[in-house]
Amino acid sequence: NSDTSIYNIYAGQYFITVTDSKGCTILERDLDKVDPLLVTLNQINIIKCSGDATASVKAITSGGTPIYYYKWYDVKNPNFIISTSETLTNAKAGTYYVIANDSFGLSIQSENISITEPIALDNSLSSEYTRCGDGNDWTITSTPVGGTSPYSYLWNTGVRTATLSSVLPGNYSLLVTDKNGCTITKNISLITPTHLSATSQITKPTCYAGTDAEITVTAVAGVAPYTYLWNTGANTNILTNAKSGDYSIAITDAKGCIINESYTIIDPPKDIINLGEDVTLCFDQSLTIN
Repeated sequence: NSDTSIYNIYAGQYFITVTDSKGCTILERDLDKVDPLLVTLNQINIIKCSGDATASVKAITSGGTPIYYYKWYDVKNPNFIISTSETLTNAKAGTYYVIANDSFGLSIQSENISITEPIALDNSLSSEYTRCGDGNDWTITSTPVGGTSPYSYLWNTGVRTATLSSVLPGNYSLLVTDKNGCTITKNISLITPTHLSATSQITKPTCYAGTDAEITVTAVAGVAPYTYLWNTGANTNILTNAKSGDYSIAITDAKGCIINESYTIIDPPKDIINLGEDVTLCFDQSLTIN
């Protein structure tokens, strides 16, 4: 046969001689010899956010006899063909492989390829206040985890930092976005705590102008421990050995919240003994006074 192709032939060995216009010839044997069928997998797209199905894997095939045909499988369910394209698209996290067939019917199974996904993006908000918690003395701190760092932040106040400082009690929300564009929103409410206050018990002097009076102050609410400072210089919650007069105390809790309280100690009435009208006694007279 002098054509470039030969058809309808029997089993056997064939060779061809090719001659150019100058009379140069070449003898080609093993005409049925082809390169081994090979297939490798190359991941093209990743999964940016946990739970998404955005990955893609391309089968790179060589050898055999083109054209190639594909059957994709998930290792967890090898009885179900998930795709017949050269490129597997919209894939979730998992392990996959492909069986490639050439036009002559030869087939080869690829190595497994594992597609991973980042840990789900999450965020927690914690709050703390200084002083009394009823002013702009609050701080909110965010702690994002998972996703793909770095993270960006957007509070409902417009602030774009991880920490929101010097804010009043109220409702706040934070949108966290990771490097891949995955987002999560968390909310937090700042509630004014019960304000620091104090109760007191006053013990008057035993006698008029006495110096044995006491004032006992008990701190309520706020955050223990507490510190005390009287206008006398005393630094305990009990003022002792006091006389009548006006006193004040500054009470400070562990957050730095300060209240000032004032108290007045009043003397008891003077002791007065009335022996009655003056009496003049004659010689040898006597008088009994009760």
